[in-house]
Amino acid sequence: MRPPGFRGAVVRPLPGAYRFTMKNFEVNNMNYIYTPAHSCILFSLFALLLIAAAYSDIKTMRIPDVIPAVIAAISLLSLLLHKGPAYPSRLAGAIFCLILLGTVSLLTEGGIGVGDIKLMTASGLFLGLHASILSIFMSYITAGLWYLIPLIRGKVHGQTPAPMVPFFAPALIICGLWYREILDAYFSLTGMI
Repeated sequence: MRPPGFRGAVVRPLPGAYRFTMKNFEVNNMNYIYTPAHSCILFSLFALLLIAAAYSDIKTMRIPDVIPAVIAAISLLSLLLHKGPAYPSRLAGAIFCLILLGTVSLLTEGGIGVGDIKLMTASGLFLGLHASILSIFMSYITAGLWYLIPLIRGKVHGQTPAPMVPFFAPALIICGLWYREILDAYFSLTGMI
């Protein structure tokens, strides 16, 4: 429908298309009304910290304690600013990551490091439950595919130390930005929607 006095073509957005305007900017269910800069800054800082953690994990097989602490602080800041997922989702995401990875660590006798658990728990506090669940599954599927050929060739065995943050970081960033779209695509492919 054309507004009165309008002579140009009417452009209708495609279904599911995003409109990035100053009034409605969204990152991972982070509705930042009139403040897109806050979401960009917080998420960019989160992504940079994940990249730093991945680099550290590759080089030293350790994650500095300051990285999960700063991610937790960013989570609390965004919560105080009323930006991002709701508090129950954040708390559930952190608890889910803590319980799942803690259980895996106990069952594998240290197969998951404490640094990985702290990083994912802090990230769960930032992203919320749904993005945390999806990012953990994406991380382990990617790691499994990455190590499949070396495992078959015998170059890697069950006790070989493997850094996991290089798999966690991209999955967390991708799920932080597009977890809804990924889940929608998955459910539409499987016919669940």
